[in-house]
Amino acid sequence: KWVPHTLTPLQKQDRFDACAEHYERSQAEGLAFLHSIITGDESWLYVYDPQTKQQASAWKSPGDMRDPIERKGRFTGKVLLTLFFDAEGVVYHRYHPAGDTITANVYMDVLKSVVDAVRRKRPALVQNGWSLLHDNARAHMATKVQEFIHRNNIAVINHPAYSPDLAPCDFFLFSQLKLPLRGRRFKTVKELTTASDAVLRDLSKNGFQHVFERLSDRWKRCIDSDGDYVQK
Repeated sequence: KWVPHTLTPLQKQDRFDACAEHYERSQAEGLAFLHSIITGDESWLYVYDPQTKQQASAWKSPGDMRDPIERKGRFTGKVLLTLFFDAEGVVYHRYHPAGDTITANVYMDVLKSVVDAVRRKRPALVQNGWSLLHDNARAHMATKVQEFIHRNNIAVINHPAYSPDLAPCDFFLFSQLKLPLRGRRFKTVKELTTASDAVLRDLSKNGFQHVFERLSDRWKRCIDSDGDYVQK
């Protein structure tokens, strides 16, 4: 569970300024702006992710030991997912090989795939221009990644530090993806990724326009709270 960071006055000001800029643009350009955003991030998926802490620690009866799989909990296996989506649906996602971490080289390779996917799936965005919304993780901010973004003329939406409440992957997508997977025991990572793909297809079938409308609302609520965190 995410624990809110204690924001400094400067961090609150950065959040306020970024949200004011983005909200003003969303009001001026409307859905044209919101629908031009492609956002993405990384998150772990687990072959067994307990539904609740109570479920993970429950005893069958007094004196009985917990199920070995349940006792191991999340650590029986996992896979790292990188995912990008826009108002229409998922644009690109990748399950990384075991042992892979998000370095600058890995993330730049992911972005190359995102650019290719946009060209194939979103020709209108190629023609009209699109904006990338991602957080300021070290790999995302690496010099070679920034150079790639510049070479490909990708506009980047300023995302303030310590702001998962303003990131659609964090406040919506990943939680909605993981909810149907929790409590299920997958035998292999492949079985997990197959189930994950099915959930993503289901989530995407009506698009994600409402998510970006919520993002605009969160910008406004952040402004109204002078840069403080936006609650649910």
